Parts: sequence; structure tokens; C-alpha cells
Amino acid sequence: MTGRELYRSVAAMGWTTELSMKQNFYTAANLALASVSRLKRRVNSISLEGEELYDLEKCVPDFEAFAENPIVGYVRDRDYGIEGRSLLLTGRGIGKRKIRVLYYTLPYSVSEDTLDREIELLPELSHLLVLLTAFYALLDDDTEKAEYYYRAYMNEKEALLRGCKHSSEECVINLSGW
Repeated sequence: MTGRELYRSVAAMGWTTELSMKQNFYTAANLALASVSRLKRRVNSISLEGEELYDLEKCVPDFEAFAENPIVGYVRDRDYGIEGRSLLLTGRGIGKRKIRVLYYTLPYSVSEDTLDREIELLPELSHLLVLLTAFYALLDDDTEKAEYYYRAYMNEKEALLRGCKHSSEECVINLSGW
């Protein structure tokens, strides 16, 4: 889905498409993207080569924040620590090795310049994005419709999270296919 397709979908749900309202759409879309993109974690692998401190913002261009329990395998809990946006390896964690780091990605941003670019979002989250964007876009003008779309968003979100079979609201999504 592109930003333009999201715009059209929200307009079809009863939101006005007047030129003066475009900024309202961008704000609504970006608020919705920030929420929806956090529903599922993205798994990424990085290679660590003997250093002790790694700034994840430099290692991973789309890094926003560490997820809960961010390190998977290879390193014991006491062999690493998190300092701000950096990973600190200690003890047996130091040395050339590959570790998997779970992190939240930076949300895509919708603007007039990015309307034709594909929104980087898992396909199963696209419908949630449309519903939540409609909620935010309609909130000031038609609260009844906005509440309807918010309830639909919450119901869809709960159904999606139930399908994850996890005890938390987060799911691990592997992008490398294991």
C-alpha cells in the first residue's frame, strides 16, 4: 500500500479530501503508523566483531528502540547490557560472533513527498493502518464515525494478536525465513 492508496481508503470511509485537510491526513497517518508498526517486532541479525559497545543506530539504519528481551541466543543474559541506544557486551559476549537483536523499526513517514512510495508494513497490518488512520482523521469532525473505526481497529488488533499465540502484545516476525 502506498500513501496515496491509504489516502484514498480513508477518503472512502467518509473523510473529506479537501486540499486544506491534507495536513490533517498526514498527521493522522503518521500517528497510526507509529502505533501499528509496533504491533509486531522485526528480527534482524547483526555481526559483532570483538568490540564491547555497539551503537545500534549506526549498525541498523531503521533502528528505533530495543524490544523487550532483545538478544536471542549466542550470549547469556549476564554477558550483555543495554545503555541507552547501545548494546554493551561483557564477559563471553566479547569476540567475533553473530547475535540476533530484536528491535522496533522506525515508523515510515507519510508526507506529500512520499505519497507514491510503498509503506513498509507487514501485509496483515495494512487493514489496521487504514482503520486507525480513519479514526485519527475523523476525530475532530465526526466523532461517532471515528469511534466506530477505533472499535473496529481494536477488534481487528485483538484478533491478530490472539493469532500470535504469545502472552504479550508483541510477535516475533522473522524476515529471513527460518
